[in-house]
Amino acid sequence: MRQGDIKNAQKMLENALDIFVKIEDSLGIIYSKINFGIIQLRERNWEKAKDYFLSCVDILTELDAEFYLGEIYLGLSVIYTKLNNMELANEFKRNANNIF
Repeated sequence: MRQGDIKNAQKMLENALDIFVKIEDSLGIIYSKINFGIIQLRERNWEKAKDYFLSCVDILTELDAEFYLGEIYLGLSVIYTKLNNMELANEFKRNANNIF
């Protein structure tokens, strides 16, 4: 796979996510969804990126994985800024700042 090959990266992530779901690997599921979200950010698909990141929040909270939760909050802050929702952008930025 060459750098910037988004379609191939998505296919590989889909395969990985399927495996992580089958073996019930919560962190693997989270890593896959975070990477899907990052791909969507790079493609400027704000709503899809938001959906991937939001799907991680509950699991990360349950796992007490603060660092990753902080990264998700920063990503959501960027997304809501791009969507011109400064209230939510600032809320997620404050949440990230509380962690970091």
